[in-house]
Amino acid sequence: MKNWGERLKEVREKHELSQAQIGKIIGKDVTQVSRYERGKVQKMPKSFRQELKVYFSDDEIRYIESGKETAEAVAEPVSRYKFGSPSTVSVPVLSATASAGGGNNVESIDLFESGKSLAVDREFFGGVSLERVRAIRVEGHSMVPVLLPGSWAFFEEGGGWSGDGLYVLIFRGVLMVKLVEANPATGGLRIRSANPDYESWDYDPTEDQSVFRIVGRVRRVMM
Repeated sequence: MKNWGERLKEVREKHELSQAQIGKIIGKDVTQVSRYERGKVQKMPKSFRQELKVYFSDDEIRYIESGKETAEAVAEPVSRYKFGSPSTVSVPVLSATASAGGGNNVESIDLFESGKSLAVDREFFGGVSLERVRAIRVEGHSMVPVLLPGSWAFFEEGGGWSGDGLYVLIFRGVLMVKLVEANPATGGLRIRSANPDYESWDYDPTEDQSVFRIVGRVRRVMM
C-alpha cells in the first residue's frame, strides 16, 4: 500500500500542480514537499492538511491521509469541474471599481457582483459552505507559482484574519490575493508574495487600520 506521501504525489500530479506550488502555499520549499512525497515523514502534519484545502477537496485529502478512497474516484483534475454537471452550483463573480482621491491616489476600492457567475461542480468545494463564497479573477504574476495569471480564487466573503493562508484583501488601495501570515517577531501580519521578484510587507494591526482590509479567505483555487 502506498504511504501518504506517495498518495500526495499521485493527487498533485493529477491536478498538474508542481511541488513548488504546494510548497509556497504552506510556506515550505520544494525540498520539504519532496521529503513528504518520498516517505521521509511518517504522518501528515495537521497544519499541512489544513493548507491543502486550497487545492484539494475533502475527499482527496482523506485519500492522501488514510488511503481509504480510490484515487480514481477522488483525484480527477480540476478541469472536470465545468458546466453541465447535475451537481453544478453557480458562484457569483465579483468585479472591482477604484475611486480616485486627490491626484492619482486611489481613495477606495468597491467590490460588487458583476451579474455573472461561474458554474462549478459542487464536489469541488468539499464541505465548504457556499452561502458567502464568491469568485474573483487573479491578475498579475506576484503569486506565481501558487496562482497563475487568469486563475480563479473562490473566497468566503467577510471575516478577518483567521490563521495563515491565502486571502483576498485590499492593502493601500490595491486589491490583491496574497498569503497572510502571523509574524511572531513583530506581533503583526506578514503580507507575502509567492513570487520572490515581488514585494512582501509587514502590517501592524494596532496602527492605521484604514490601509488594510481583508475581503475574505480563499477556500479553493482553479487554474
